[in-house]
Amino acid sequence: MAINRLKVGRPTKKVGRRLVGPQKVSRRLVAPGEVGQRLVAPRKQKKRVFCGLKMGKRLNDGSDGDESQDSNDAGLKRRKITFESVRLPAVSGVNDINNRSINYKAAKLAQQVKYKNMKIAELERENERLKRRQETDEENFYKIHRIGLDMESQVYNAMRSEIDSLVKLEGEDENLGTMDLLQLDSEQLEKQFGKQGERIIKFLQLLTQSRQKRVERQKTFSKKLIAFIENDPSTSAETATSELATFNQQISEENVKLIAENTRLQHENTQNRSKLRQKQDECEILQNKQEEILRELEDAKYETDKMMRTANKYETRLCSLAVELKTATENMASGKAAGNSPSSSGPPAKKMNGGGTHSNGSPGTVIDTVEVETIRVERDEQAELANRRLQEIVDLNTRIQKLSSEIVKLKAINESAISSERIYNSEEYKNLKAYYSLCVMELEKKSKTLIDVIEERDRMRMVVQNRLAADRENQEKAQLKTMEVNEKTSKEYQSLKHDYDILRTEFEQTIVQNNHSLADAKQQDIRPIMSSLKTQNHVLKQEVAKYKKKWRDSVNNYSKTQREYDLLKKKMDNSLVLALDEFNKDDTLQSPEQSNEDAECSRNELIRLRSENEVMRKEMRAHGNADRAEKQRFFEKEFQSNMSQKLAELERLRKDNERYDSVEKVLSEELESIGQALEELQEQNGLLISEKRAKEDQVLKLMNERILERSKNQKLHDENKTLIKMRSAEEATNTLLNYELKTLRSEIEAHTKNWEFKTMENSKMTIALENNRKKLQDLGNSRDDLQIRYEKHESQLKHIQELLSQKASQLEAISHKKNRLEEESNLLRKKYERIQKSEKYGGSTDAVLVEENRQLKEILTCPSCKTKPKDCIMIKCHHFFCESCIKTRYDTRQRKCPKCNSGFGANDFHRVFF
Repeated sequence: MAINRLKVGRPTKKVGRRLVGPQKVSRRLVAPGEVGQRLVAPRKQKKRVFCGLKMGKRLNDGSDGDESQDSNDAGLKRRKITFESVRLPAVSGVNDINNRSINYKAAKLAQQVKYKNMKIAELERENERLKRRQETDEENFYKIHRIGLDMESQVYNAMRSEIDSLVKLEGEDENLGTMDLLQLDSEQLEKQFGKQGERIIKFLQLLTQSRQKRVERQKTFSKKLIAFIENDPSTSAETATSELATFNQQISEENVKLIAENTRLQHENTQNRSKLRQKQDECEILQNKQEEILRELEDAKYETDKMMRTANKYETRLCSLAVELKTATENMASGKAAGNSPSSSGPPAKKMNGGGTHSNGSPGTVIDTVEVETIRVERDEQAELANRRLQEIVDLNTRIQKLSSEIVKLKAINESAISSERIYNSEEYKNLKAYYSLCVMELEKKSKTLIDVIEERDRMRMVVQNRLAADRENQEKAQLKTMEVNEKTSKEYQSLKHDYDILRTEFEQTIVQNNHSLADAKQQDIRPIMSSLKTQNHVLKQEVAKYKKKWRDSVNNYSKTQREYDLLKKKMDNSLVLALDEFNKDDTLQSPEQSNEDAECSRNELIRLRSENEVMRKEMRAHGNADRAEKQRFFEKEFQSNMSQKLAELERLRKDNERYDSVEKVLSEELESIGQALEELQEQNGLLISEKRAKEDQVLKLMNERILERSKNQKLHDENKTLIKMRSAEEATNTLLNYELKTLRSEIEAHTKNWEFKTMENSKMTIALENNRKKLQDLGNSRDDLQIRYEKHESQLKHIQELLSQKASQLEAISHKKNRLEEESNLLRKKYERIQKSEKYGGSTDAVLVEENRQLKEILTCPSCKTKPKDCIMIKCHHFFCESCIKTRYDTRQRKCPKCNSGFGANDFHRVFF
């Protein structure tokens, strides 16, 4: 049984159980023209009910679920209760209606949950974006704060050596940490940064004050210098220095004025910059707000347009369906009355399809579907037309905006251009003219002062030459004196050096003889003693090694016996005790060492042992079940015999140890005797040392004499050094005087060059002035010619612009007509294709299946280009398009969804395979 499609709108908040129209399902008959009421079925058929479900309240007209819009709106829109009509298939009763309504509620709730999940995902993405933005803002804040602190510390370090009152400002404010700053409010942050800026400004003010003090000090120094020169009668002739001092004073005063003006202007500049930054920040904030408001406005316009279209669509659909229902009910009633008239008692008729048509398909239903199809096609064509018109409007708006921006730029360029009359009447031009005249006056003054300076230079040159001649005579006399003194001192030094060499050689010879005699005596006494001690030590080491070897052997033997004892004990635990014959009673069990010795005995002994072994085997077989007590007795006897042997060995080792102790005592006594002999040797050495000290005293006396001679030599050497220093000082004074002479000559040469350069410049400036006057006259004439040409060209340009505007308007009109004709041709082509299709599928095939096939093809084709299949999905809005359309939009920077106008990036779309 075919079921018609549900007429579903947006998801609502709640789904009630109340029915629309007659409020409840009743058994009374209703007029067939009313929408939302149940259909009246013919007799002897199941009832078909067309019911409506009560939907919950919607918060806003533009909301898609129960999510409210912005809470900052002026007033919330009036809440409405929306009812959505649902067409159900044939039902058997009220329970069937309830079950189908519950299924529909579940479907609507699933849609609502899906919508909420999409909203939650969008909010999470927005939250992540805001977090990333907050992190970047914090990083930028850290960088700015760090740069401010670095700047403050650099200013502080640069001014530490120049500011006296810096110590008072160090403890005024303490910089907070970055985490503390982040926790402050905006006002507190502004206060904190304002304090930091004021601190830097204070530092800079102190720097300027210190430099002003330095300039004032220079000024006072120049004043004192002038006063000293004026009071001193000897320097009355040196007028050049006084003039230089006065000139320096004037320059320092001008420097002070300029520094004060500079500080004032810098302060004003910083204030203006801070204000400009604040205004720029405010402008950026307002621009961002404007962009957000424009985006919201576009979204609201799009939502209203979409809602109006859907409302119009549903209204037209309702009207068409109501008319179809009326015609279908009338046709059904007339047809069934005609079919039931010949046989009223026949079997019941077949069930109808979901739309009220028979299974074989009557001609009325086919006509209705064709009409619906035509209406839908016309609707699509109108939508395409509307989209094209909207695109044209957008293109025209962009063109208008570009043209307006170009007009604004041209206006600004026109306003920025300056005319020649404005330049001549400007204050800057007048100031430059006045400054040029002042420069000419100043040049004349400088030329006069230069002549005076040259005369003074010649006078100073004569004075310096006289002074240099006198200094040369004094220097020659001092050099002759120093040469005579140096000759005397060198002779005395050579004689003393000869005596010193003789005494040194004698002293070295006596020291070598004493050392040889002492070394020979010591070696003769100590050699026999050392040889005897070495032999005794060697003998003692050999004996100690022997004793160590014996001790190790005894320890090894003890460990071996212990291991053998343990092995025997284990064997005895696992063996049997047997009674031996009388000839074997006196014998004891042999140890492994004795067995090794018996192995070297004769063959008879081996035969005897074999016989004993056989006897023991027999006894073992006979007495296999002997008592355990007898075994223990046997083992105890064996253990006692072994222990007695080990104790005897220990006694023997003790005796050996006592004997070795006695030997050790003897050796210690011998060592004491050797120590006494060594003490006697030490006494002999003491006697030899006393003799050596006496000889050293003699050597010291000789050394004292040598030191006295050296002190005399040192005195002479010091006198020589003083004379050399005097000579070097005189040479330094000579070089200084020479350097002063060179500097004066270089200054004179520099002044002459400067004067020549200034004269050359003056001549060049006069020539340049005459050339500039001539050029100005030529430029004035050329300006007049160009102005005339400009007026002609301007009139031609206006004429060309008018022609261009006319041609552009004509071209626009032609292109507009062309677009309209293309649209009309497309519409006619589509109508022609639709007529061909209707002729092709008319009569023989099922029109419903053709329509469904066409709808499915439209669903699977791209809504943007309408040619290629859908193979790409938008992750944000989940709309399907072809990949080529999305890539072209991305490459042309139209990065918005064609359906919902939501923006997308490079990672917001990917391929899909059905």
